Amino acid sequence: MALHAISYFEDRQKAYVDFNNIAIARQKVSVGQVSFGPEGSCRIRASDGPIIEPLAGIQGHLDFDKSDVAVNGVPTSSSDIKKTAAPR
Repeated sequence: MALHAISYFEDRQKAYVDFNNIAIARQKVSVGQVSFGPEGSCRIRASDGPIIEPLAGIQGHLDFDKSDVAVNGVPTSSSDIKKTAAPR
């Protein structure tokens, strides 16, 4: 079975002056992500009745329309492509 998903998030903030009278500029932060990859499972029936179904998969994630965001001067992501492989 293949996994495919698309998600998109956008947050906008208007400019304002904070309580210390410091002007904060308007901001727009956005990110989109496409997830893809195969996963598979195998149903195993134990001799006394219970069914065990292990599931494993590999996922790739590709970010698009990503805003340049840094926390304390450090970029939040160094790569556009992320990989995940783990049993579920």
